[in-house]
Amino acid sequence: MRRVLIVDDELDVLASMADLVGMLPGHQVYMTTSAHEARALLRSAAWDVVIVDELLADGSGLELLDEVASRQHHVVRALMSAHPVFQQLADGLNFGIVDRFFSKPYDPAKVEAWLMELGARAKERPARSGLGRIPPATAHRD
Repeated sequence: MRRVLIVDDELDVLASMADLVGMLPGHQVYMTTSAHEARALLRSAAWDVVIVDELLADGSGLELLDEVASRQHHVVRALMSAHPVFQQLADGLNFGIVDRFFSKPYDPAKVEAWLMELGARAKERPARSGLGRIPPATAHRD
């Protein structure tokens, strides 16, 4: 069973993404609306996939994914946003923090196809080698 954590403070997006992922065979969905609670969930169990909105009420989704990438390198990570986040996305990809980006509103067929093609990759991911954490100047929003 693939454990998927979804983090978004927009309840309608959170619910629709959870419904979509929950319908896929072999996927167990957990969800939260806050970065703080997500950190607690990430410490409490093993995860295979984490999908996070960039702009959360209590933090940055990219910073959260950076923490996940540093501590649990095998976890596959996706960032979502309805806002232009080109620099954050570029940094996330360049520093090995983000595996996939979905603009909101997201296309359910693309999310489903991505999750289905993950297969065994979630457990076979090598550690981030030679990649540092995201630079502090990039991690903070204006």
